[in-house]
Amino acid sequence: MDDELEAIILKALEKEKARRYHSAKELAEDLCRYLEGEPILARRPSSFYVLRKRLRKHRWRVALGAAAVAVSLITLVVALWWRQHDLAIGRRSALVLQGDLQRGDSSQLVGRAEALYERYRELPEVRLVWAQVQFRHEYTRSRAIRFLEDQLQRDPSRWACRALLAEICRATTGHVERAHALQARAEREATDTAEAWYLRSFATLDLPNALRFAEDAVRCEPSHVLAWQRLAHLRLETRDFDGALQGADKLIELGQEPTRWTFFKASSAEFVGEFRLG
Repeated sequence: MDDELEAIILKALEKEKARRYHSAKELAEDLCRYLEGEPILARRPSSFYVLRKRLRKHRWRVALGAAAVAVSLITLVVALWWRQHDLAIGRRSALVLQGDLQRGDSSQLVGRAEALYERYRELPEVRLVWAQVQFRHEYTRSRAIRFLEDQLQRDPSRWACRALLAEICRATTGHVERAHALQARAEREATDTAEAWYLRSFATLDLPNALRFAEDAVRCEPSHVLAWQRLAHLRLETRDFDGALQGADKLIELGQEPTRWTFFKASSAEFVGEFRLG
């Protein structure tokens, strides 16, 4: 027999009058509650019991609601994963663009920089690469300065923009005092973390400084993949061929596209041969 039906019968047969149903109508009402899946008076009305009855009565609505919540959560997780994946692509693209900038004609990179910034303007290294491309192109240098000043006006905490602006001011306008003040504040705001040192490597016009900053990034966090990629390319640019090969080996060890970095090693070895023959 059902526990609830048994409870109704036992309450109706109670010897003590005070514990029985007060009338036939009350008994009938409790039977109706039982048939309709509502909490009955014959059972102690605990919160758990009432909740269980409500869920059982509306189980299809509850199931549909739970399914809707589950779908919403899955959609949110997928959207967040995809966004993080897309931002990772943006960061790698900024790194590639910075490397191409160091090796080639900046006038050929303006379009790429514009497209990258339009899509990933929230990424700090994308902002820095965009400014460097504009600065290195003869006709857009002033645009780079205005852009960095605007970035700092929007968010004064963007210390990397301040550091790059200091170097650009020092290189173009000769405003030594302003450049010094900007650089000093940027150094106070930057932290000793792998991510900060990695961003520093984008916030300088000096190749040896960029190399040193990338080395500090992997010192702070030996598994920082982007810093190792930056370091491998910078070592190749500064003709530290053994260091470039070491960086490629580290990236392969970290599981980063073995085919790509094996090809990088082969290209580096070919570059070494050409350099030594030359």
